[in-house]
Amino acid sequence: MTLRFMQGGGDMGAMLRAHPWAESPMGLPAHWPSQLKTLVGLMLNAPQPMFAVWGPEQRMFYNDGYAEILGGHHPALDQPFLDVWSEIRSDLEPIMARAYAGEPIYMDDIELTMRRHGHDEETHFSFFYAPVRGDQGEVLGVFCACTEITQEVKARRERTAELDRLREMFTSSPSFVAVLRGPDHRFELTNPAYLRLIAQRDVIGMPVRAALPELEGQGFFELLDTVYRTGETHSGRAARVSLVAEPGTELEERVVDFIYQPMRGADGKVNGIFVEGVDVTEVVTQAQVLRESEEKFRSFAQLAPNHMWTSPADGQLDWFNEQTLRYSGMDMAALCGTGWATLVHPDDLARAKSTWAAALRSGKNYEVEFRIRRADGVYRWHLVRALPVRNTGGAIVRWVGTNTDIEDQRADRDKLRAINATLERRVDERTRERERMWTNSPDLMAMIDEHGSFVDVNPAWKCALGWDREQVVGRRIDALIHPQDHARTEDALARATVGVLPTFECRVLHADGSHRIVAWTAAPDGKTVFAFGRDITADRER
Repeated sequence: MTLRFMQGGGDMGAMLRAHPWAESPMGLPAHWPSQLKTLVGLMLNAPQPMFAVWGPEQRMFYNDGYAEILGGHHPALDQPFLDVWSEIRSDLEPIMARAYAGEPIYMDDIELTMRRHGHDEETHFSFFYAPVRGDQGEVLGVFCACTEITQEVKARRERTAELDRLREMFTSSPSFVAVLRGPDHRFELTNPAYLRLIAQRDVIGMPVRAALPELEGQGFFELLDTVYRTGETHSGRAARVSLVAEPGTELEERVVDFIYQPMRGADGKVNGIFVEGVDVTEVVTQAQVLRESEEKFRSFAQLAPNHMWTSPADGQLDWFNEQTLRYSGMDMAALCGTGWATLVHPDDLARAKSTWAAALRSGKNYEVEFRIRRADGVYRWHLVRALPVRNTGGAIVRWVGTNTDIEDQRADRDKLRAINATLERRVDERTRERERMWTNSPDLMAMIDEHGSFVDVNPAWKCALGWDREQVVGRRIDALIHPQDHARTEDALARATVGVLPTFECRVLHADGSHRIVAWTAAPDGKTVFAFGRDITADRER
């Protein structure tokens, strides 16, 4: 007859029932301690990988989930735990010694080199070892619930590598690039081109209004607010902006083409703005100078790296610089009039023509992006712009145009956006995980049991109070609280255990012997209280 606690459990349940226990030092299951029976029944029907080791020989019991972790070591039922994991014995022995000494042990990421499938492999686990005590308080064995997080760790590494690649693209991009976060548009990333535009100011972490105060009244702050609020992209062409060129100097006007692209989190809400653009001040300045004399313009244009061209008021192009001719492989006569249209990619031609016609009708600047065929037949993206030249009466007499190769810029921009979107999604997913918040939060976090002892604390305790986790876990809270604050602290924790969410302040002992004032919020989770604290000493001393 199958004992009730051995029922179910899949493959391991069947193996447990079929095992020759009469020949084992463990003896027949009917005579096992009640604690072991309870653990076995719990493990067999649990979806999470679990195991227990029992007695001085540390014999193993485990469920189907842990059988997968064992790999080639399975089956290992009723075998000594450290013999099963002989290749990592040196890692596990001190852990088991502490657990058998009665110490509960939690690790959110331990790296082990296991040989589970015939070869060494790097693995990562989070686990909790709990001593199992007998009726007299003696440790009979150890229970462990564990989760393999190898893939998550490798994914974090990959994300870090992707971020490094993104930063490299930021650094090498010819366009100026910045990433702003939150409704106050705090600078998160800037590339060298952006820093050159703002006179090398250190703006990381600062809201844009504080970092670039000279932009007040120029409309850019309002544009950022609108993009963040509406989630709609904004692009600006030949926008004039007055910036500090050098610290302590007067403002200098620059002309930029730019785009404000909203960035969204996994919840679909806007959480930042991607800024990308080009400082076109020199191009605009050149066009202004060239309007004074067509002859001077053409002489200068032959030296310019971009394609340049001119047109009378009717829109029939009449001149191209040498760079255009060399790029196209065509002569001046073939390109003049409407001959230039033969170089435009068929998919872009209608848009190029309609935009040009609209500019001729309105007298507004001509600006469009389309692909232009090179002499070898390859099409490359260009930003094509033209400015009208007016006489003293305001009538348009000529157009001056440029074709700027933006093939690489577009590719970089698309890659940046794709990588950024991927990173945002992954980061948002990871930030939901409790262990990342626990590990990375600057606020103090603690788990306190029903007896008023610390079960766990996060790494912020080391940064804020100088305490290592091992120095705090297991101690009673009153060991670290100023004696005059014991009563209010115990009262707050008592209220938290019955569902009240108290907020309170107390003085907490720093590792250097001083006390820090910490504002706490406490919340219950079963018999455990989670406490979240922030050091407000500086605020109180003001």
